[in-house]
Amino acid sequence: MRKLSLVLQLVFVSVLFGCSSYYFQPKKVVVSKNIKKIAILEFSDERTDKEKKKYQNPSKIIQEKLIAGLAKEGKFQVVERQNIDKILVEQKLQATGITDVNTAVKIGKLANVDAMVFGSITQYGRTIYPRAKLNVNLRIVDIETGTIASSIELRAAKNNWIYPIELLNDIVEDGASKLAKKITAEETK
Repeated sequence: MRKLSLVLQLVFVSVLFGCSSYYFQPKKVVVSKNIKKIAILEFSDERTDKEKKKYQNPSKIIQEKLIAGLAKEGKFQVVERQNIDKILVEQKLQATGITDVNTAVKIGKLANVDAMVFGSITQYGRTIYPRAKLNVNLRIVDIETGTIASSIELRAAKNNWIYPIELLNDIVEDGASKLAKKITAEETK
């Protein structure tokens, strides 16, 4: 009886405090050693209308977290979002919804960067209480060649029974931080 009680308590505590899991593909995103200066565009929102109505677009938050994370890693020089926004206004382009390589290359040339990072959010919000999910598809475009240097899919899920309100913020912050750490430049031999 005591063992059963102890097992139930352990199960309750583990469920109460939640757990998190992240899936990255590939494990390490390697870009050309020629890429030293990058810019990150706002992500397009490809979620369902129901998700869009219920949960605000996390694109700017993800963009800011990636900028901060990549700058902190020190592997690339990261162009400030405000500088990219100025170029978008001058060229009469929308900040969100850039999903094609040609537009990214055009903006990248005007911003004088080696690569542009853009992508889409395909899922963000609560699925079943107290679980939240975030799915982001991201592309890194080499401006010189006009090709996709790398493509990344981030799928993150997290549970939290004690602080369910902070759960959506946590998943964006954790996911973007882990993603920034996965992007690296080629090793020079």
